Amino acid sequence: MWPLLAALAVAHPEKHGGQNYRLGYDAVTFWEMAVLMTAIAGQPFRYEPLAPEVFLEAIRTAGAEMAYMNCVYDHWKRYAAGTIPGADDTFDNFPMLTGRQPAKWPDFIQKHKAELAY
Repeated sequence: MWPLLAALAVAHPEKHGGQNYRLGYDAVTFWEMAVLMTAIAGQPFRYEPLAPEVFLEAIRTAGAEMAYMNCVYDHWKRYAAGTIPGADDTFDNFPMLTGRQPAKWPDFIQKHKAELAY
């Protein structure tokens, strides 16, 4: 979705220049995502929450660029702690901006279920 909005912003700077668009059209929990993926992809998925520190150590061991990954880690910690105001907010601006409906999680899973097969 964001590439389409980015293209529109570049193509029509007079309309989109200086604007901030919040993007988020379908919020689900990780547990709900596992249920959706199981139902749509037709094989079991489950969510097992791990501490953000597990992610940080794994990504460090993998040799990731840590300046960026430390930001991801910090965001994960804040999200897991519930301290990011509006993190689960959803918006209805996509049709007004693009003339289309946004993709929702079930649509995305259906489109990519072959890639989710294990």
